[in-house]
Amino acid sequence: MKTLTTLATITFGATSLLAATGTDALNPTSDGWAQHGAAVSHSQGDSDPLIVANSANNNRSYLRFAIPDYTAAGKTVTGVRLKVNMTQPPTKQNGKVGGQDCPGSLACISSRSYTLFKTNGSIPNDDAWTGNLYNLLPPNVNLASVSTGAVPALVTWTSGNLKSATVGAQGGNLGLILDDPQTGQNYESRFSSRENAQSPPVLEIDWTSDDLPTAGCAGVDPGTLLITRWGQTPGDLIPWNTATTQDILVNFTVRACGADFSNIKVQGGMAANTATQGWDSCSGETQCTIFSGVNVGTVSDSAIGGGKNKVQNQNNKVLTWTIPSLADGAAATLSIRTRADLNNQSKAACGVKNLTGEWSASGIWINAGTPESATASVGQLVVELECPVY
Repeated sequence: MKTLTTLATITFGATSLLAATGTDALNPTSDGWAQHGAAVSHSQGDSDPLIVANSANNNRSYLRFAIPDYTAAGKTVTGVRLKVNMTQPPTKQNGKVGGQDCPGSLACISSRSYTLFKTNGSIPNDDAWTGNLYNLLPPNVNLASVSTGAVPALVTWTSGNLKSATVGAQGGNLGLILDDPQTGQNYESRFSSRENAQSPPVLEIDWTSDDLPTAGCAGVDPGTLLITRWGQTPGDLIPWNTATTQDILVNFTVRACGADFSNIKVQGGMAANTATQGWDSCSGETQCTIFSGVNVGTVSDSAIGGGKNKVQNQNNKVLTWTIPSLADGAAATLSIRTRADLNNQSKAACGVKNLTGEWSASGIWINAGTPESATASVGQLVVELECPVY
């Protein structure tokens, strides 16, 4: 699961509070397709793509998502979107259109209205698809419909019903079905499955949390170490040419509250298939001047991955920022410059993408003569990188 988190200011009279908002990007834990009238004609766990068809033997695609318990975490779900990459638009599989044989002609391609359903049945694991799942897992609740378009594209379903179904599935599984309810017209389309590492299906869940203390130290307990991430707006759609040629700026600010802190370590990752350009550190909660250097503490980096059965050459990088001390109320900022990049197969690492991993901060403060440790963390930065058109 990928998570992005931001802070929004809410003002009540003279008092300002911060409410955390975020978006979780979930990939399916299982997916596949099933065909009407066939006992075992369906995809396996390593199959790609998903298929939706309305021929004599209709095909439906199934997606299972594990939904976190937002209520237990003090969060409220505010919106939900299912995004699935359509690799083949609806294409007529037989007969003629405008005198042209199908398939094989552009005349055979047509936009269709596809419906997203919830199934009350339990979608099995990828390696346990047995029996006639088309009949065993019927569509139970109509959640949303959308026109697919007639070119390969990212297709998005969203509605209040989808949000309600997601909220109702908290702490368990949500089963979704993609279906073309217009039967007998022999159109078929294909979508990337979760086995497609470049563009798997994504369920985006927007949420807000309970009010949090201000970005400063007002209202927090003594001995609190805060870390915030700011700069690049989460959720932005960034064109590929921009993301690969211009720096994306991400700032991490750590602040000591209610005590002097020492031995502070701030650590986090820059995600795979990103190209870290450099970093600078400075005092205060301000974006550091580019190329000014490390003026607060020291920064080291290490590559991860490589070796047998590990990800190789995908620019996974962990940064460790060590700060000797911060006085009570003082803050320091690490400004990082990064860009989008190709993966180790020389393909664009685009789509919904976490530019950073989760970052954490830890430090020591003295409580009545006794050293105590404090920790804090901030979630991943997730954006959407627009895929290039070749």
